[in-house]
Amino acid sequence: MHAYRLVLVCLLIASLSGCVWQPAVVPGHDPERAREILTTALEAWKNGNVQALATQTPPIRFQDDDLVSGCKLIGYEMMDSKIIILPFKNVTVNLDLENPQGKRQRRKAAYQVGLQPFLSVQRSDN
Repeated sequence: MHAYRLVLVCLLIASLSGCVWQPAVVPGHDPERAREILTTALEAWKNGNVQALATQTPPIRFQDDDLVSGCKLIGYEMMDSKIIILPFKNVTVNLDLENPQGKRQRRKAAYQVGLQPFLSVQRSDN
């Protein structure tokens, strides 16, 4: 009987504490839209068409030091494809890069995605 009460108390505490296992989503932030923006930015870099990000509606601001230094993005892979992308939280991505001298390397990068007041993808591990 004591074990039964303990289980009931634990269940009650868990239910009163809210969504304990999922991160809280900020009002006005859409995690799926954030994933779409990150993917759009990385695909534009991969396809050599980063300039188009600034001209689409709404525009996406994309900042990455490897891009600025002339590296080409050959491929990428999100470390956790099911991660909920929240404001001010890093999203880890494996980047397959080629530098201007033609040397290829794999690098782990962290990005933050913003949806307000404008769309942005910023490299945050540098």
